[in-house]
Amino acid sequence: MRRSKPHIVLVIWGDADTYSIMTQTIIEILKAGCGDCLFITIKNDDEKFCILVDGGVSATYVDLKCGYPMPGDLKSKLAGLKSKHEHIDLLIITHIDDDHIGGLLEWFSHDFPDKSLLREVWFNDNILVPSYRSTNNSKANAISLKCLLDEHGVSYKNVITQGQAYLYNWGKIIVLAPNVKYHNKIAKALQKTLDQRNMTDNSGSDDYRISIDELMERKWKINLSDANKASIAFLLTTREGENNLLLGDADINTVIHSIKELGYSKDNKLMCELIKLPHHGSKNNYTDKFLEVVATKNFVVSTDGSIFGHPDKEVIAHLIRKTNSNILFNYDSVLQRLFTVEDLATYPMIKSRCKLFSNNDLH
Repeated sequence: MRRSKPHIVLVIWGDADTYSIMTQTIIEILKAGCGDCLFITIKNDDEKFCILVDGGVSATYVDLKCGYPMPGDLKSKLAGLKSKHEHIDLLIITHIDDDHIGGLLEWFSHDFPDKSLLREVWFNDNILVPSYRSTNNSKANAISLKCLLDEHGVSYKNVITQGQAYLYNWGKIIVLAPNVKYHNKIAKALQKTLDQRNMTDNSGSDDYRISIDELMERKWKINLSDANKASIAFLLTTREGENNLLLGDADINTVIHSIKELGYSKDNKLMCELIKLPHHGSKNNYTDKFLEVVATKNFVVSTDGSIFGHPDKEVIAHLIRKTNSNILFNYDSVLQRLFTVEDLATYPMIKSRCKLFSNNDLH
């Protein structure tokens, strides 16, 4: 039997100044192929709150690469929850691309969870929000997911947009994206698919053989699909003030705008323990303006590098040159081919900053 490789576990503690019990945040970056699947556990006052963010590609639930079904990281994680009689308090489906909902569709199609396992769902579907002023088959798969939720009578929040805040005993979730415009644009596309019923980002050029210094001279423009622009991104803040940014594939400019609206700036940056880079480190969704309003101990890249060639090395080059942060990967295969001999000689700190995560990095 094939031994599954361990997924990344980030254990983050908040320093409690006004509370006798510390809040512990555990973020697991599951192996999800070219997609995202994150599991967040927040512990405080003998309570536990569990959040699942996306489900990765279908193999994140059941992997058929060996010719027979093997449980992926998501299925294994769910089995562990069931064995301990634990549950998911909140499932956040950031957007409809297959590398984010494929594993969920596989799970729901074969082992639909009852309410004892899955308590609440956020999923922006075909509902339009009143305005105040691609991956192949993404819409079809999103409709399948919506129908499965509807058929099983699962209610879900479907108007998750920029500026909303949800309060919990342990802290809060502040929604940074999408804005109403892009929420409604993808909602209309889903409704059109429903009426008919009967990721366009293919840039992924692999520039890993080009040096960091050469890549720093390159310019590019942000270019996102509508599905990515409709992605949910959020700031998770514990009651002690610890911040983690989980950005899905959201439009980086929308995220920057939301962070500024919260009062952060060049002179008052949002300090984070962890930032999951949007869109798997794609240059089509990165600007250095982001670094003007945030600072973090750890950037996280979630991808195996397949299909689209993420992360783009240009993004990693800018993070190496312009920050002192760790850059953490959930696949060693990406890390091993990312840097040239010249890079390692010019920037010897790469070996200590760019790595697979270990808990020691947070202490």
